[in-house]
Amino acid sequence: SCVLFIIGSFKSAAITPPLGVYLDTDADYIQVSTVYRTNTEDGWPFRILDGFCTTVIEVVSVIAFYGAWGTGKWYFGARSEDEYLTIYNGIIALAQAHVASVIVFITQFIYLHNHYMCKAQCYVDECKQLFYAMILIMSLFATSSYIRGWWEILDILALHTFPGYPIWENLVCFLSGFVV
Repeated sequence: SCVLFIIGSFKSAAITPPLGVYLDTDADYIQVSTVYRTNTEDGWPFRILDGFCTTVIEVVSVIAFYGAWGTGKWYFGARSEDEYLTIYNGIIALAQAHVASVIVFITQFIYLHNHYMCKAQCYVDECKQLFYAMILIMSLFATSSYIRGWWEILDILALHTFPGYPIWENLVCFLSGFVV
């Protein structure tokens, strides 16, 4: 699963967020990023191959995201019967997400500086790709921690806001999570 996690983190942010769709672009009304960026002018066999490869990469990306989510739950705690502990774990996940986001924010500028200013003379190409991969992996952990932290907190808040109404609890938690 570690290999799938690493492959997914490389391709997920490089091509598209997992299951990403762009709406209302200049060229098309709906555009889905694919591996080979085929369009209607390409032949059907190549478009089917492109769709298959894109689907495989998206599935690996979802597995990688689930792996990052599960790693965070395993290392830093998941929802428990103690609601205060669950909220504490959610706050810890949000703090980790923000720290990881700051690291990603800073390191992306280091990467861009090295990429454009050094004109690829300062580093071996493999080192540059490894640095970029590390940024993507850190970004994957930041995203999963952010979503997991808010999910835990909103779930407890919805539980106390609508006690005994599980449909409303789930609806409020889902809509709040969608907004976040």
